[in-house]
Amino acid sequence: MDMADLLMRSTLDTFFKVGFGVHIGSLSGSNKEGAAFARAFDDASEQVSAREGEESHSGCFDNKYIRDIILNFVIAGRDTTAGTLSWFLYVLCRNQRIKGQDRAGSLSETLRLYPAVPIDAKYCFSDDTLPDGHAIRKGDMVNYQRTPYPMGRMTFLWETTPRVQA
Repeated sequence: MDMADLLMRSTLDTFFKVGFGVHIGSLSGSNKEGAAFARAFDDASEQVSAREGEESHSGCFDNKYIRDIILNFVIAGRDTTAGTLSWFLYVLCRNQRIKGQDRAGSLSETLRLYPAVPIDAKYCFSDDTLPDGHAIRKGDMVNYQRTPYPMGRMTFLWETTPRVQA
């Protein structure tokens, strides 16, 4: 069973039900249109990521631009929620002593150890130079590790006995 796929479909269903009042049924598979929509949504997610590096926006908020912004929010919400749930299930499996109210603390620990966006990518819209002197060119993609991931592992910042085992 592909847990990542199940969690992606579950969060997609939830986001559309809460955000738009529409039940697409991608998790249950009971709705052929919902399953097709979920596949199309994955394809759109890939295309938006690829196009992000190709375009800069003039500042005009036309319908296409607003649609892309909304799609980005839904993609980000689905992916980060599903990723966090995947890591939370991993933490619960590795720490089977966790019961009841300890799970809220364990979720916080999961977010500390496995932040929803540990690595981010940005596209360069013009030639530039990084602080270390490395030159980057227009169109280059720059990946960087976000601060929460390493900070979550700095034991001097956190309690000496973590609640969960990473």
